Amino acid sequence: MGSERAYGLASWATSLPPHPGAPAVSSTPVPVTGPPYGRAPLRAVQVLGGAGAGSSAHVRSLAGGLAARGVRVTVCAPVEAEGEYDFTGAGAQFTPTAVSALRAACAGADVVHAHGVQAGMRAALALRGFRAPLVVTWNGGGAEATGPLARLARPPGLPGASSALLPPGVR
Repeated sequence: MGSERAYGLASWATSLPPHPGAPAVSSTPVPVTGPPYGRAPLRAVQVLGGAGAGSSAHVRSLAGGLAARGVRVTVCAPVEAEGEYDFTGAGAQFTPTAVSALRAACAGADVVHAHGVQAGMRAALALRGFRAPLVVTWNGGGAEATGPLARLARPPGLPGASSALLPPGVR
């Protein structure tokens, strides 16, 4: 079908009067004004331990994707990471990584996702007394955890703990 014919059909279809009782149709996107299905939007906190390029770029991508899907995202990272990666430009709120600020950001969160060992330690401290699940991604395959750090990687009595969640070399 040629573009002239396609244009002709489109203009013909839009010139038809609406069917009686049919709702008005618009090609303009309608902004979401409330939570989907009457529920409050999910709250996700992304925690960075440092301003590493790989993790920071990954978190910016996650923040943008989650925010586009209606999730309220807060990124807790070093101040210099916000300047370089513009998490707020991706639709997230930004909070510095001080434990008090992190704790405030985690209050009422549905999930906290920490990126790296240092971020996981800070998030675990900030979440004391809260019920939000903590997910720690061991980015980069750095040095193996040994000694006390290895014990922290595998807390006793953690329901659903799996060695698949531990960094390489820790079993």
